[in-house]
Amino acid sequence: MWRAVLLLVLVGCAPVRAPEPPTPTPVPPAFQRLPGTGFSITGHGSAETDEITPDYSGTLSIGIDVVTLSHSGQSTFIVTALQDGESEIVTQAIGNYHGQRPLVVTGAVTFTITADGDWSLKVQPMSSGGMPAFKGSGDLVSAYFTPPSPRNWSIAHDGATFSVYAHCVGGSTLVADRAGPFQDTNSITFDRGPCFWEVRADGVWSLEPAT
Repeated sequence: MWRAVLLLVLVGCAPVRAPEPPTPTPVPPAFQRLPGTGFSITGHGSAETDEITPDYSGTLSIGIDVVTLSHSGQSTFIVTALQDGESEIVTQAIGNYHGQRPLVVTGAVTFTITADGDWSLKVQPMSSGGMPAFKGSGDLVSAYFTPPSPRNWSIAHDGATFSVYAHCVGGSTLVADRAGPFQDTNSITFDRGPCFWEVRADGVWSLEPAT
C-alpha cells in the first residue's frame, strides 16, 4: 500500500514540461523589378534567393552593377553572390549595415544571405556622368567618371577602417588602406578610363583634388 502512495507522490511532484514553441515558418524573399532597370529583394533572416537571369528588359545587366544593401539586426550579416559555380562575398558586417558594393555580373546570379533581422538588396547598373571628387559615409560606389590627369589628392576619414580603390578600364589601383582617423595628401595616377571609386569605410570620408 505504501509503495502505491509513494508512487503517486513522486508522479505528482514530477515537473511539467512546457510545450515546445512552434518552429518559425521561413518567409521567402520578396523580389521586385525596379522602374527602368534593376531589381530589389527584401527578406528577414537567413535565406537564398531564386536565380536571377540577365534579360533584355534590364532586370539584371551584364557588366558592373552596384549592389545597395541594408540590414537591421544584431548578429552577422553576409551576402554572397553565386555565379557560374563560383561564390563571391559581396559584403560582411555585424549588426546594422547600409552600404554599396560593386558586382561584376557575367550571367545568372543567386544571392545567399546570412542575417538575423530585416534586410534588403538592390541591384542596378553602374551609372555614368560622375565627377572625380567623391565624399560620403560608409561603403559607397561612385558613378563612372572621366579620369583627370595625375595630381595630388586630399584624402580624409574619421573612422577606424578605410580602403579606397580606383577601378578603371585600364586597371585597378589601391589608393588608400588606413586604420584610424587621418587626413593626408597623395598623388594619384588613374589608368585608362572610364573609372569609378569603390570606398570601404566605417566613418565619414572625402576624396578631393588638392588645392
